[in-house]
Amino acid sequence: MHEKNLFHVAFMCMILGILFLYVYVESVSIPISTSLDLIDVEEKVKIYGKITSMSLSDNVIYFTISGKKEINTKVVFFPEEKPFLKEGQIVEIEGITEEYKGKKQLIASKVTIQ
Repeated sequence: MHEKNLFHVAFMCMILGILFLYVYVESVSIPISTSLDLIDVEEKVKIYGKITSMSLSDNVIYFTISGKKEINTKVVFFPEEKPFLKEGQIVEIEGITEEYKGKKQLIASKVTIQ
């Protein structure tokens, strides 16, 4: 009987833990930025803009987006599937900022066409 009670307690703790994580994840938000200049290196960020130039190299897409304030941001994206992006599209990008040759760029983890 004692083992059965321990199982119930452990099961309830697991359910409560999962519920807590679900609520916590929903409350965590990635900051939306218009420029990487104000964002620290290796910080997660979300940015919106229009693809103004793009190039493909093996499994990497390099592109520049222009935001509302006409600030250009360099983005590097490693898509799992065939590239689906084109110049002129409005995109939302989530990723991590990195510094390359003294300039900040965004390493995209998710790109969504708007």
